[in-house]
Amino acid sequence: MSIAVLVTSDGHVFSGRAFGAIGEVVAPAVIDASVADYPRVLASADNGGKIVLFASPHIGNVGIPAPFEPKAVGVVVREVSKVASNWQSKAELEPSLRAAGVVGIEGIDTRALVKLLVKSPDLRVGIFSGTVIDSHDLEEGARIPRDLVNCLQSRVKGAN
Repeated sequence: MSIAVLVTSDGHVFSGRAFGAIGEVVAPAVIDASVADYPRVLASADNGGKIVLFASPHIGNVGIPAPFEPKAVGVVVREVSKVASNWQSKAELEPSLRAAGVVGIEGIDTRALVKLLVKSPDLRVGIFSGTVIDSHDLEEGARIPRDLVNCLQSRVKGAN
């Protein structure tokens, strides 16, 4: 699994694992506390063009119904389930997000990020994975170089 980094426009950095599509996305973030309704949340027009932060620690265990057309551009979770265990499920979350081009990050402290977003609801967030991160030879748990953080933060601040 590849490394991913989440950077806020005010400079907070969270390192985790990439899931879904690999790439980068910068957008406003929204918090959602639902446990089993995540397919509807991701497909909601209200969340179109946004990064959805799920406050529940485990997302993906009920799978995805068909059809699934997410409007969100990014997903942040503490832990994504690798296997769906619902009889109505047609697919699992991670491959569905990958097919839809939705960039995700897991394995970060979502509680800390929720606190930041509650204090500053207009905070912009960027999720970066793939060549942006791999080129710096980061290993899971390694400290992210300050120059990389500054570069990513400027991308988050400069995005429309």
